[in-house]
Amino acid sequence: MKKGSFLTEHLRAIDKSYFEHLKDALYYGFRLLIGGVGAILHAIFPFILTTIASDTINDLHKMNINRLNSDD
Repeated sequence: MKKGSFLTEHLRAIDKSYFEHLKDALYYGFRLLIGGVGAILHAIFPFILTTIASDTINDLHKMNINRLNSDD
């Protein structure tokens, strides 16, 4: 492995620039964080945010399926 190739191997594999990857990874990360915090709040207060965790997972799954289908 060439020096520094571990930094770009993943980006080449997904055909994205660093900033495209940064934007997408931050979006997914924040969505998961918000869904996770919502799930914790729902665990403490079961009458609020009753579907936030499953909605977050379903939305991100749909986004991944659409992305994979558009790459074909």
